[in-house]
Amino acid sequence: YYVTDVDTNTAFLIYYNDYVTSTVAYDSGGNAYTNGPATAIANLPTTTDWPNVSLTNSVRDIKDETGAVKKAGFDYGNKAARLITYQEINDACYDGTTAINTAGGLSSKCKFLFENTKYSKEANPTYGIWTETAYSSSYYAWPVNGSARRMVYNTVDNRSMFGARPGIEVLKSDIAY
Repeated sequence: YYVTDVDTNTAFLIYYNDYVTSTVAYDSGGNAYTNGPATAIANLPTTTDWPNVSLTNSVRDIKDETGAVKKAGFDYGNKAARLITYQEINDACYDGTTAINTAGGLSSKCKFLFENTKYSKEANPTYGIWTETAYSSSYYAWPVNGSARRMVYNTVDNRSMFGARPGIEVLKSDIAY
């Protein structure tokens, strides 16, 4: 799914499902500022798994919802994909009236974020997906909660509800419209 523009030349797309369909922690060490999404990214495809895809830059600054850098130089290593950010979801889903962190705030045009979660079928293993974004408190990060159709911060070591959905960066010139 096409989510939003990263810049004038690059688009961000997200996979329809978690690459590994199970619940995972953002960081099992319990600290978003120290470790970033270290546990969650273990569940993303590698460049060996997806050889035709690569990140524009595998080293990124982990930011909070306000844009403040919380962990500089986080390295996705050999991953072919990354997690979506709070800002990318806001850019794609904010309807101009209801904040994305308010119940029902993720508009119907962003139902793709809930695909293959408990929102679409109760038997699915996850309620939603982790984002790359830390919360402005070190023990929390921002996942998408499909049941509530909103962004809601949660403890980073919570592995009972959320999965890791791969997102890729693609040059717009490589997309056939």
